[in-house]
Amino acid sequence: MLDEDNVDKLNKILKLLEINFERLDYAYSRIELLLPFNASRITNLEAEQISFIDQYIFRFSKIQDIMGEKLFRMILESVEEKIESLAFIDILNKLEQLEVLPDKTKWLYLRKLRNEVSHEYPMVDEEAVVALNSLFNSKKKLAEFYKLCINYLKKHTII
Repeated sequence: MLDEDNVDKLNKILKLLEINFERLDYAYSRIELLLPFNASRITNLEAEQISFIDQYIFRFSKIQDIMGEKLFRMILESVEEKIESLAFIDILNKLEQLEVLPDKTKWLYLRKLRNEVSHEYPMVDEEAVVALNSLFNSKKKLAEFYKLCINYLKKHTII
């Protein structure tokens, strides 16, 4: 079980994630009519549209970082798992065993996708366009992972 200080930390993490999801959703709403992207469409974007794509990529990455580095660890700490020296894949394995995450490979796929976009974008080639479209199509999956974590925390009366 989490002590009072860790419950406060967890609540701050959750609030930070909510803010980032709101901003991710806003950026998405400003560019969803442009989807799916193609090379021609991307090269002809206005500066404001590019800034919303950048914001979306940043928020998607930020959410994954916060969840991976903070939220997942707090969940495991709340059920008194020893995680200090665990590699990230072992953390995902434990979350899968506890049925917090249904399939770690889907989380790893989102991570790989986000890394591809970070390395390929803003270069406009077919790989970058495919990765960017896939990232925009993964918004719901990222939100599902967050909801699964929240449901687990509520089910175990941690929040």
